[in-house]
Amino acid sequence: MHNTKCFYIGLLCLFFTSNIFSQTTIQGKILDEQGESLSYQWDQAYTSNVANFPGEIDAKSLFDLTLGFKFTLGLKLELAATNLFNNEFRALPGLPKIGRTATARLLFDF
Repeated sequence: MHNTKCFYIGLLCLFFTSNIFSQTTIQGKILDEQGESLSYQWDQAYTSNVANFPGEIDAKSLFDLTLGFKFTLGLKLELAATNLFNNEFRALPGLPKIGRTATARLLFDF
């Protein structure tokens, strides 16, 4: 069960979340009208009690960035980077480390 609260400061939304693993997450997101965003996520370190993946999970700080470019006639290019600064982390003990992910999308609205 998640307990999430969002606090708005202008275009910035701050999320504070806690879950059944006694894990606390702080997220902030800045959005504009075109869907561009910059977000930050901090997760505290905690102990995983998942049966197949027991152990310690390190704290992590992640930045994500999405940029959008509108062209004519409903065409839009979207570029996104998750974990922008390549702060490698493990989702669960024993799993491979996760680094930066970059994606590009071309959207056509008709």
